[in-house]
Amino acid sequence: METVARKHEPATAEWIRARMAADPELLAKFESKIDRSGGARACWPWTGGLNGAYGAFWMRPKFVRASRIAAALAGLGIDGIMACHGCDNPPCCNTGPGHLFAGTALDNTRDAIAKGRMVPKGDGCPAAKTNWARHSITRCRLTTIGVNTP
Repeated sequence: METVARKHEPATAEWIRARMAADPELLAKFESKIDRSGGARACWPWTGGLNGAYGAFWMRPKFVRASRIAAALAGLGIDGIMACHGCDNPPCCNTGPGHLFAGTALDNTRDAIAKGRMVPKGDGCPAAKTNWARHSITRCRLTTIGVNTP
């Protein structure tokens, strides 16, 4: 059974590995775009094209994030989840400790909060723009005096 990548769905690890195994030139081209000069513990930046801050590699019929391809080739279980950057360097393709890891969007958010890159939202956060408890009381008061609220 041949796996097919749909343009608007993340590429599965199986599809990535199958494409690379079937086309050694494609794998060589991908590998040539990773700068490993810093050594095994350093970030390995993607030197090819970027989509925003993330490396992008053309695997017909779509572009796939370079970090996702690197994670799939290293055997990380990325199907249905993300290739997250523990090193906080979006173009990094190193699958070693402290760099890429497979995780959910929640795992990625928790990692960002733990590192101080993201501020939690809601009533418990002093920087929150909306206090939902106070907002509900205001909405209730407006409704009782005949003002429609969304």
